[in-house]
Amino acid sequence: RHGGTCSSNTRYIYSGGRSNTAIESVEFATEGNAADFGDLHSDVGYSAGVSSITRGIFQGGNDVPADLNVIEYITIATAGNASDFGDLTVARQYAGGVCSPTRGICGGGNPLVNVIDYVTIASTGDSTDFGDLSATRNALASAGSSVRGLFGGGAEPTKVNTIEYITIGFPPPQIPLVGLQTPDFGDLNNAVEGPTGSGNNTRGVFAGGRTPTLLNVMDFVTIASTGNASDFGDISSARYYLSSSVNSDSHGGLQ
Repeated sequence: RHGGTCSSNTRYIYSGGRSNTAIESVEFATEGNAADFGDLHSDVGYSAGVSSITRGIFQGGNDVPADLNVIEYITIATAGNASDFGDLTVARQYAGGVCSPTRGICGGGNPLVNVIDYVTIASTGDSTDFGDLSATRNALASAGSSVRGLFGGGAEPTKVNTIEYITIGFPPPQIPLVGLQTPDFGDLNNAVEGPTGSGNNTRGVFAGGRTPTLLNVMDFVTIASTGNASDFGDISSARYYLSSSVNSDSHGGLQ
């Protein structure tokens, strides 16, 4: 399954993957099987998840055969079905999600778009245009701190090793800078489609993907700086289109 993910500093939530009964949760502090959390509105796969410490948001996705512009939300501490939040500016799947404690971002996606949208997590309503990626791109990974969001890899449709970044709090809500493009951060070690990303306020990690060979590699970057990624280690098996924790609990990430 491949669906949207979100987390607080204690709980990791996984949604979708072609089953509307598949919002599940695990606790960072313990080991064990996932528990049922609730339902999405339909059989949604390939959505982009973002979160604050209290609320998780799932953006877009696909309900065969249609790509979706739907945004839904949950309260992370309380199990239950997702509620309608609003709509993205463009219906899409395979987008990347990054967030600060107050703002959620959705970048890129399929059909190939370079659009970046944002929402205010604590409210509800339709997303607003934030700016653009440097190129149309889908199947990209995302990671970030509370200040800066990173988008890495993906397909344009040619696979790329590009890492780009945004400052999540900019532009201010009242002055969206339409057409503002993301600056270059550096490069991943491989041009890769379908990796996943996770991070904390210091470091972002990108894992897996295909070149088209399936990879088990993990790369990392220091989020506050710019530069090329360095080798972090390996995941347990080579795979792509895996999901991960949007924000970790500062002690580790889940893939």
